[in-house]
Amino acid sequence: MSHERLTTVLLGAGKSGKLYYEALRKSQLCELVAVISSNGRSARALGEESSHAAVGAGGDWLAYSPDLVVVASPHSYHGAQVAKSLDAGAHVIVDKPAAMNFNQLAKLVDAAANAVGSLYCGFTQRCNDGMTACRHAIRPRFRELRRIMIDQTLRRDDVYYDGWKGSVAMAGGGVLLNQAIHALDLVSYLTDAPVVFRQVDLLRERKPGIETTVRASYAAGGLVPISLSATTDAARELRQEILFEYNDRTKVIVLGSEHPSWKPAAPGDETAARRELEAEPDAYGPSHDNLVSDVAMAILSSGQSRYKLELESCLTAHTAVYQTKGDTLCRSSL
Repeated sequence: MSHERLTTVLLGAGKSGKLYYEALRKSQLCELVAVISSNGRSARALGEESSHAAVGAGGDWLAYSPDLVVVASPHSYHGAQVAKSLDAGAHVIVDKPAAMNFNQLAKLVDAAANAVGSLYCGFTQRCNDGMTACRHAIRPRFRELRRIMIDQTLRRDDVYYDGWKGSVAMAGGGVLLNQAIHALDLVSYLTDAPVVFRQVDLLRERKPGIETTVRASYAAGGLVPISLSATTDAARELRQEILFEYNDRTKVIVLGSEHPSWKPAAPGDETAARRELEAEPDAYGPSHDNLVSDVAMAILSSGQSRYKLELESCLTAHTAVYQTKGDTLCRSSL
């Protein structure tokens, strides 16, 4: 491995792949040498913008001897691509979810435990300075929390899937694996506590395995109640909101799903706080830039990532989502 830059391969060139592609192009710590997609067309479209990146359809990405592999392919490909890359000694960033179910995740836990390289999860909502400051504000008052409420009022029509995942089938799950997992992970990160599944109150599916509406209950650290209300069938999309309410009725509001912002609110001041937060940008891109930079610095310094993106710090949201979907825990070690 070079001590200055990481030789990097990107797997996947859809919308998620494009975000990682732009982040890798900007990075001073990564040298992007190849972009690979299943049919090669989307990779070639990206490769035309960068003379130093090769493109390809499938094939053996390990032929490029990468220090780092970024997996931004469809969810169903993640498990095999991550395991193969770790087995070859590479470090890996995998876009969330790392795996589709408990059995796949268990295999990745084993692979990561025995690997030379490290495995990092692409929970980009963690990756901004605002969320770091929010974490410092929430953690000392964790035992004062009365409840946590997550609201994801989203619209995911065919136009969305055409531009993001290509089709509903290619999305790899519904609102749980695609959206709710981000919010549950962010709650776990901000509270520094595992999210524990309690019960499902409502689950509607577009087709088996693709949920459109979910209402479920969890607990942070097994103590603080969490309510999740998530839908992709809304007539109008709103920003994701996570509300932390304390026993004294003061609150912390976290708004946004790409580059979230936060603000404390005294009782009665919630509406004004939301208006201020809605004026903040929630753009794609900056959080991916921060994630790539954070992981690259952790690898090159042989240290830990600032945003705690290592697999062992990202298991709780996966576990909670799988249980909400009715997937049975296959191993107590997860």
